[in-house]
Amino acid sequence: MSFSLGVDLSPLRISRTYRRLYAYNLVAGLGSQAVNVTMFYQLTQATHSPVVVGTFGIVELLPLLLGAAIGGVIADRWSRRRVSITCETGVLLTMALMAWSTTWSGFHVPMVFICGATMVGLTSLQSPSLTALTQQVVPHDMQRATATLGMVSNTAASIIGPGIGGLVAASSSPRAVYVVYCVMLAVTISLLRSLTVRDHAGQSERISFAAAREGARYITTRPDIVGTYIIDTSAMIFAYPVAILAFLAVRSHSHFDVALFYVGLPTGAFLATVTSRWTKNVRYYGRVIVVAAGLWGVGLIIAGISSMTWLIFTGLVFAGGADAVSAIFRQTMWNESISPELRGRMASIEMLSYSVGPTLGQFRSGLMTQWLGAQRGLLAGGVVATASNAVLGASLRSLWNFDCTTDPHVAAVALERSQEDPAQDLR
Repeated sequence: MSFSLGVDLSPLRISRTYRRLYAYNLVAGLGSQAVNVTMFYQLTQATHSPVVVGTFGIVELLPLLLGAAIGGVIADRWSRRRVSITCETGVLLTMALMAWSTTWSGFHVPMVFICGATMVGLTSLQSPSLTALTQQVVPHDMQRATATLGMVSNTAASIIGPGIGGLVAASSSPRAVYVVYCVMLAVTISLLRSLTVRDHAGQSERISFAAAREGARYITTRPDIVGTYIIDTSAMIFAYPVAILAFLAVRSHSHFDVALFYVGLPTGAFLATVTSRWTKNVRYYGRVIVVAAGLWGVGLIIAGISSMTWLIFTGLVFAGGADAVSAIFRQTMWNESISPELRGRMASIEMLSYSVGPTLGQFRSGLMTQWLGAQRGLLAGGVVATASNAVLGASLRSLWNFDCTTDPHVAAVALERSQEDPAQDLR
């Protein structure tokens, strides 16, 4: 069962638990994307300072690091479902506080920083459990289809969420976005509570530094996996454009451009995902990851060479499509070659690779916008990202040579998964 363009729906068809988890990801993604844009917009309107907007990412960095460090071990030791519900409840309380704070005009900026950092910390604590749950409830031979479906959900949410968030925040008020998100969080908590999954084998064990060290030791044996982290983090640090987009849109004095620029990246990701039939025939995942990361930079160069709205949007769409292809193969590579016993701890490291990069990239883009202006800052980021990717791609040989048909880790995980009884998770 599939879309004619090539999206395999088999994981949704065979697993009721995955269907509910998928619905959760879609609803949660819509709300979080809308809130993210709203916070950027609120800071931009309140301060008119690229440095303050960029600093928002640095403030979020510490809770992100702490949450990721703890969340991976927790995911492999505690009930992943219970961890997800607890963190989601914390996000609901944080957003309720954010909605309340917007009624007091003098509290906007500090509360955006406080609530934004808290939300990031809770989300990073929760994310490894959700990632491990996804691998757990879908058979090994459907992990690539699962990665593609995840991108469909994420990009759809990233198109609709920022569009709604930007328009509502600009034309009505940020408070309206926060209140709606609180309602959506009540729905996502309900979906998480309805999941029926078996406890992972390691979840009865206590949390210890030894468990964290075990994960750290494992990653030193996988230079191919480390390569995926390096490629993605580099691309995001040097060229993540979100903090710049708000200033490009403000310059045009158009509420439409606020929404248009923010949906450019996810639109490209969505188009790349629903035309991804060709990915079924790819064996060398690492080569696609490296090339796609280079094309990400090219897309941002296109966006940065002109001040015309349509060309900026075109470049962002191109970059978003390249990033989606890279993400599909990174997620597939991780889920096919990392044991379920270690999946939570590795997911925490993965989260750092795709979260720390944008966070630092946000700060970098704020500084570059302050020094060079929004347009030149966007162009410079794309040039540096493309050049650095070429150097890294040539040096990361184990990633470049990764072959899913001959890799021993893929074979070992396939054997391990074949010995599981997935009946609880599938139905």
